[in-house]
Amino acid sequence: MHSPVNWGYSNDFTVTLGNFDGYIDEVRISKVARAFKAEQRIAQFTAAPFAGTYGGTAALHATGGDSGNPVRFAAATPEVCAVSGKTVIFLAAGTCTVTADQAGNAVYDAAPQATLNIGVGKLGQTIAAIGFAHAPLIVGGTTQASATASSGLPVSFGTTTPSICATDGNGLVTGIAVGNCAVVANQAGSAAYDAARPRIKYLAVRKAN
Repeated sequence: MHSPVNWGYSNDFTVTLGNFDGYIDEVRISKVARAFKAEQRIAQFTAAPFAGTYGGTAALHATGGDSGNPVRFAAATPEVCAVSGKTVIFLAAGTCTVTADQAGNAVYDAAPQATLNIGVGKLGQTIAAIGFAHAPLIVGGTTQASATASSGLPVSFGTTTPSICATDGNGLVTGIAVGNCAVVANQAGSAAYDAARPRIKYLAVRKAN
C-alpha cells in the first residue's frame, strides 16, 4: 500500500581516531532512516458572493488536503466581519480578512494557513420628499421642513437661496425676501451607510398681507 510518508537518509561515513596504545580505532556511523510527514495545502478558498455589504453575509468554501481534517475558518479583522461556521457576517465597511486552517495528523503536516480578503461596502440610502408644515411662507414668517432617510439616520437642512430664506439646520425655515426658497435636505452617511443624494424642494416666499 502506498504511503505518503517521505523517508530521508543520512550519509555513511567513517571516523578514524589515533590511540596512544598504538592501535587505530575505527568508528563507523550507520545510515539512519528518518520519516518526514507529507505536505498538504488548502485550495479553492472562496466566498459567495465575493463582495459584501454592511449587514450581509457570504458562504465560505475551501478544499482541504488529504489528511481529511476539516478546514476551519476565522475572522482576522473582527472590526469588519465575524465568522460562524462556514458563514462570514459583515459588520462594517472595509476589508474583511478570513483565514482558513487545516490540522495535520500522524501522516500529514498541518496545512499552511490560507487567507481571503473580501471588500465590504456601505449600504445606500435615499431621502424622501421634503414636506412643509405650511406653505407658502411669508417674509419674516417661519415654517418647519421635514424629511426622512431610508437609513433612519437624521436629516439636516440647508438652503441654496440665502437671500430669500434661512434655515437652522433642523428644518426651521425663515422667509427673508420675496422669491423662491430652495430648501435642501442632506444625510451625510455613517460607518454603515453612504451619504444620500441631496433632496431639494422649492417654497414660495410672499409679502405679508
